[in-house]
Amino acid sequence: MKSLVKFALVLLFLAATQAEVRVHHIFGSNMVLQRDKPVRVWGYAGVDEPVSVEFAGQRRSTTGGDDGRWVVKLSSMPASAEPRTFTVKGRTNTVVCEQVLVGDVWILGGQSNMEFSLDKIELGERIARWALTTQHGFKLPWEPALCVGVETNGNRLVLTFNQGLATHDDRPPEGFAIAGPDRHFYPAKAEFILIGKDDRGQNRYDQKKIQVASDLVPEPVAARYAWARNPLGNLVSGGHGPKYILPAPAFRTDHWDWPDAPFVAANAAEASRLNRQNRQQAAEWARQRQRAEAELILKAEKKPNPK
Repeated sequence: MKSLVKFALVLLFLAATQAEVRVHHIFGSNMVLQRDKPVRVWGYAGVDEPVSVEFAGQRRSTTGGDDGRWVVKLSSMPASAEPRTFTVKGRTNTVVCEQVLVGDVWILGGQSNMEFSLDKIELGERIARWALTTQHGFKLPWEPALCVGVETNGNRLVLTFNQGLATHDDRPPEGFAIAGPDRHFYPAKAEFILIGKDDRGQNRYDQKKIQVASDLVPEPVAARYAWARNPLGNLVSGGHGPKYILPAPAFRTDHWDWPDAPFVAANAAEASRLNRQNRQQAAEWARQRQRAEAELILKAEKKPNPK
């Protein structure tokens, strides 16, 4: 048994001392290294294996540690759009990364819906627009449309935005809710304001104005859009040109206090009791809304059909 253990240790030692040099997987071809900051490069190699990193006229050398890990640091570099080669050399092999640039690297964070590829692409386009405009002097639309006004028109609210909007799926606007003086919000139907016909007789809409209404809210006083933990909304803006890629942000027109967000309780038990009370109240409001919606449907079915 002891002989087998010794043999295994010898094999592990030989594997460690003869391992090929590797660079961490975040480094690769077509990457961008951060400008004007020292760049830390790391990876794995054999124990005491000589490792050298070369890029943009710099060369840094080190050796693999007892665990095979190695680290070097490149000096800060100015931005460069020139594609260059990034090389990591070990005792027996060389890792080559092609088409490497130096510029700004942005770390994006967001919610779980960013996992879809389309969302990632659009998010990348938006952050690129912001960076190019605010940091590099380009003139590209990057600011999303904002609600800048609200007025009452009978049983409807008319919302005004600072730029034109569309829907990314060519459906009517979705994600709106309105409330009356009781401050209970109900899903609302939303549509762009019709302003006439074009030369071909097609309807023309004011893309900066949306009216929202609900049969359950005869006297609306406030509206909200995409106001939920996992919101639904399809409004987008593009500023200029036919491509709309900038989602309209969530917003509300009310300034009502939220006594439970954030909530500070004297103790955990009190906080738990009030949270449970709020959940029960929200569930009751949801049941009331469902009953009201069902009553509206029944009333509509009882109405005689016009002949």
